[in-house]
Amino acid sequence: MIKKIISYILLVLCIFLTFIFTFLVEIKWNIREEQMVRYLKNADLTFIMNSYNGIQNELLQNVENYLEAIHVPADAIEDVLNSDATKEFVGKYLSSVFSYLLYQKEDVTITKDDVAHLVDENFSIISATLQAQGLTLSEEEKNQIDAYVSEYSDRVLEFFPTANQILQKLTTQDVVLVNSITLSDITAFLRIILNPTFLISILGILLFLLGVLWLINKGKRCFYFKQYFFGFALILVLCEILLGTVIKEALMLRLESAETFINYMINEISKHAWIIILFAVVISFVLSRIERKENKNEKIFTELCEDNGEETREKSDEV
Repeated sequence: MIKKIISYILLVLCIFLTFIFTFLVEIKWNIREEQMVRYLKNADLTFIMNSYNGIQNELLQNVENYLEAIHVPADAIEDVLNSDATKEFVGKYLSSVFSYLLYQKEDVTITKDDVAHLVDENFSIISATLQAQGLTLSEEEKNQIDAYVSEYSDRVLEFFPTANQILQKLTTQDVVLVNSITLSDITAFLRIILNPTFLISILGILLFLLGVLWLINKGKRCFYFKQYFFGFALILVLCEILLGTVIKEALMLRLESAETFINYMINEISKHAWIIILFAVVISFVLSRIERKENKNEKIFTELCEDNGEETREKSDEV
């Protein structure tokens, strides 16, 4: 009885730690530069210009200011903001901000070569936008823009301040996100839980508890590990339902201008969640089949032993 109670306590702890570890790994995965660029390439960035003041607004506003400074035609700026080259540029910039936000690691990732590449990649967008309006981008105008890029090449950080400079401004304003919870509170908490040491510690404890659960349940391992994977999948399904309904609706109401982007982001996160859920359910099903087979074999073995005993007694009686 005591072993059974301990086993269920271990089971609950393992499910909880697995969920926490998966959640933290998902956050780290989604704030990588590659993921940010991929998300931004599938979104309309102009909504950020109309949203509340914050990191994203600051970043995109800096890009617009730079485009205006190098004399990119005003009629083409919105299309340039939504080009793949600009989204890749903004994704790289966002990544450096989040890197500092979470790890206090200052990476000056925006260089004059980056902004020169940004402009070069957008010349075709500028030309196509002007042509749609019956205008043309002459070679002279293109050379003029290149000249302004060179002129401002040594002043890149005036348009694209470091992550530390942006966050100092936001921290000074003490941005309140939810109720009395500020941006500083959230970043301090995320900095702790996303620390590699913290993640390794959770994984180490999880593996230790799973090992104990395995060792003390010889003969019933399939049963407990089946429950472990099924319980983990069930929690993820409940969280997925919550994310796709309550949380999604709340975010869309709070940020009406970003409804499309929020919907896309949540759908992408949901895809990852459902892959993990499917994987856990399949393992649980396989373990369930193994458990049934073991129970069936055990029953057959028991019956054979009983039959063997009966035959022995019959032979003894005959003698």
